[in-house]
Amino acid sequence: MAVFRPPLKPTTQIVEGGPDNGFMKYVKAQNGIQRGTNVFIHNDNSVDENQGLWSNVKVCFYGGHATVLTGDQITLLTNAGYGAYITAN
Repeated sequence: MAVFRPPLKPTTQIVEGGPDNGFMKYVKAQNGIQRGTNVFIHNDNSVDENQGLWSNVKVCFYGGHATVLTGDQITLLTNAGYGAYITAN
């Protein structure tokens, strides 16, 4: 049984004194805090982290959750570069 856990990415928080003069001066990465990233398989079998239209989404893997995979899903996720996030259980 193969299980997929979508990648985690650093979160941001709004603070004053960031590096830029525009809006980004208020955004600062929080060290050590990460959030789950949703990964989508679309009807055309493309895989990415962009939802697009729900009507074009075949499968959604929710960040922070483990999902048991089918053989086809293993192939699609591995070919899209997510193989490191697939484990045996």
